[in-house]
Amino acid sequence: MSEHPHMARLEDVARFAERLPDGYLMCRTWAHAWDQARSTVRRSDGRVSWTVECSTCGTVRTRVMTTGGEIVANRYTYPEGYQSDGIGRIGQSGLALIRMESLRRLNGA
Repeated sequence: MSEHPHMARLEDVARFAERLPDGYLMCRTWAHAWDQARSTVRRSDGRVSWTVECSTCGTVRTRVMTTGGEIVANRYTYPEGYQSDGIGRIGQSGLALIRMESLRRLNGA
């Protein structure tokens, strides 16, 4: 069991990482590749909503700002299977496992 009950157990993180498609694993390892070509801007009710899509995994991020550029909110829509639903928050040791799974797939490390 993890030291903190809301934290994911390392065994669960390892199983989760093994099931991730390569693109999802790459985004969890290096962060998203936000694609300018897949960017949209919408203005409504004194707010600017700027939406971008990750060219690697398909995650969609919407940043809501004031007309002066101050950030009000960030919202993410993740593709099916990207999130680690039900296992708890992934801590630093779990993130290290995810990075090592990514490296293992790349060169068998």
